[in-house]
Amino acid sequence: MDDGYKAEEGAREEEGAREEEGAKEEEGAKEEEGAKEEEGAKEEEGAKEEVVEEHVLFRSLKEVVMTPSHVHRTESAEFRRNKQRLREDGHYRCWVCGTTEGLQVHHFGIEWSLANLADWEKVKAFCVEWDPYGYGRLLRNQPMNSPDDIRNLLVLCETHHIGVDTADGGSGTGIHELTFPIWVVQKLAQVGRVPVPQPGVTTAQVESEIAGK
Repeated sequence: MDDGYKAEEGAREEEGAREEEGAKEEEGAKEEEGAKEEEGAKEEEGAKEEVVEEHVLFRSLKEVVMTPSHVHRTESAEFRRNKQRLREDGHYRCWVCGTTEGLQVHHFGIEWSLANLADWEKVKAFCVEWDPYGYGRLLRNQPMNSPDDIRNLLVLCETHHIGVDTADGGSGTGIHELTFPIWVVQKLAQVGRVPVPQPGVTTAQVESEIAGK
């Protein structure tokens, strides 16, 4: 009996030790997990607090495009008709800045010189998705096969079409001179805080405006 009792008592003690050890391991795992969560929270808080100060970015981009052979461009009758319609419909102002001076008409979906490469169903779908004047949706049931189609036209001033005349020789302002995100911010930025130097404005002046000085 004594031996049996001792064996049973020993088994109980061993089981208790295992349970205690397991509890300690579980507690340690919880503490480790808590420490990781706390560390992650601190890192996240640090990331939120990190601020990149205003700065000037200069980039030189190399663009390579193979333009197919095409006839020398002349102003087509369709192009003239659609320019007149843009006037009559009240759209003859720069889409970016709203001026009515020095206006030009840009082929924004497919460039005239690249029209021989166009998949016109794709161009038509694009002109429905990006539809500044509503013609894409209005004419969505009509075929499209010309870059001079009114759905493919955007009125811009010279500055925001082909402009390169910044005051201190920086980059241009036209859609033919900038990447799209930088070009379109000229329309979307707050008044007086356009980050792209406009004609007659220096880089230093823009930097001062953006910094709020």
